[in-house]
Amino acid sequence: MRNGCRKGFTLVQIIAILPVFVVILTLSLQAERWIVQTQVDESRMLSNQAMMRDIARRLQADARFADSAVVRRGDDGPVLELVRGDDTIAYRCAENRIERTEHSAGAEPIRYAWDLERVLTHIKHESIGASKGVVWILFDCRLPMGKGYYVDRRLAMAVRVGGGGAS
Repeated sequence: MRNGCRKGFTLVQIIAILPVFVVILTLSLQAERWIVQTQVDESRMLSNQAMMRDIARRLQADARFADSAVVRRGDDGPVLELVRGDDTIAYRCAENRIERTEHSAGAEPIRYAWDLERVLTHIKHESIGASKGVVWILFDCRLPMGKGYYVDRRLAMAVRVGGGGAS
């Protein structure tokens, strides 16, 4: 019988290395959590950007063919009313929600809503002299920055009311 050294690890060596493995595992799980959270935030921002582009595109098309535009204060926030003949299109901005309601003579109103996450919307109408004016839409996006947020104001669209056609 040979009484030599066996190849392998002793119990003391395994117990000594165990805390190192625990630290590595903890750091790996924390990094994975940060990566997943970053992906979730990025997908939310991409979704919000797509909705903001859709809002700007629809508002631009509606304002171009409108005869008049008025921004008034509603119960929840500003309301932009665009009038074209007997039809009225209203955009209501309430916190993170924008609702478009189209009223046509003799028909049921058509409603469409966008729920934007961490985005506040501002709609303005300015007119100079006898012009029908310009409609502005601005988005305040709260972007994640560390443990807090950074507010980024973006001009999404400015369009002349009643301009018709492409601008």
